[in-house]
Amino acid sequence: MSSPRRVAAALVLHALVATASAVAGCDDGPESAPAPDGGPLGDDAREGGATDASSDVDVAPGDAAGADADAADAGSDLADATADVDAGAPVQITFEARVGDRAFRCGDTYSGVGEPPREITPVDFRFYVHDVRVVDADGVEIPVALTKGLWQHQNVALLDFEDATASCTDGDAPKNAVVAGHVPGPFAAGGLKFRLGVPLPQNHADLSSKPAPLDKSSLFWAWQSGHIFFAAVARARLPLDAGSGVDAGTFPFNHYTHLGSVGCVGDPASGIPVTSCAKPNRPEIVLSTFDPATNKVIVDFAAVKAGTDLATKGCHADGDHCAEAYARLGIDWTSGAYTGDQSVFGVE
Repeated sequence: MSSPRRVAAALVLHALVATASAVAGCDDGPESAPAPDGGPLGDDAREGGATDASSDVDVAPGDAAGADADAADAGSDLADATADVDAGAPVQITFEARVGDRAFRCGDTYSGVGEPPREITPVDFRFYVHDVRVVDADGVEIPVALTKGLWQHQNVALLDFEDATASCTDGDAPKNAVVAGHVPGPFAAGGLKFRLGVPLPQNHADLSSKPAPLDKSSLFWAWQSGHIFFAAVARARLPLDAGSGVDAGTFPFNHYTHLGSVGCVGDPASGIPVTSCAKPNRPEIVLSTFDPATNKVIVDFAAVKAGTDLATKGCHADGDHCAEAYARLGIDWTSGAYTGDQSVFGVE
């Protein structure tokens, strides 16, 4: 007969073997349900309304945007764990807004913008960025952990060039032209990459529960609980022969360029989470030569409006009237693919 001590040892051994077998044959469990992404957007009155029920997979980004574009659209939280930690080598990326070769300034007027060329006065110029990476001299991408603050939360930052004075009526007074964070250590600068917009996990929720800078109601479509990723708005002076219904020689209405996800599945207003979008519209901006210590990112308001008739009410993230502006931002409007060919952002 076995002794009590041997029986106990045998039972322990049996339990260990069973546990090891279970661990070897299992995974981490089912994946989490997809986080919601940008809502359907559309007509002038609502700045929204597209009903395309295709998924992100149906419109894979172009090769120039990189093979990992789908993952970035999904809004990876890999950088978020360190986003609020001030550790490593500091990085500060400075942006400067211009209209052609002139500084962007509320209340100023600028000529020769759009097609046909018109005189404009600005109303709004703001946009979100995420997935910010510096590129070293060897081409290695280094994620920037953004410092938590009024303009940054986790992996998202808001750049804001309007100050709510004069013609700028869509935003508020504070401005921000800097993305700040940390990388693991010193590096030899080579380039810069980032994506426009708000990543999927942060793009939908009750606006009142969101921290700054994701709490801007003026950059949010409430009926779909989705953020406006990029806003460039101006008033254009119409010619004296503009026709009936407008005041000739005046700035009669705003011309919008609003970027956001479209063709989304779900209805947050009815409690149904958005699970996918035909066109996520978060293009990757690639600046092949950039040193944060000596360069700044130039963002050109006039380039956004190039080729566009500013006598219309513009683009609310949906419809063929968005094609020109989206092309300037590196998006093929018809397919939703990212072309990698943008003309709005540059380096100086």
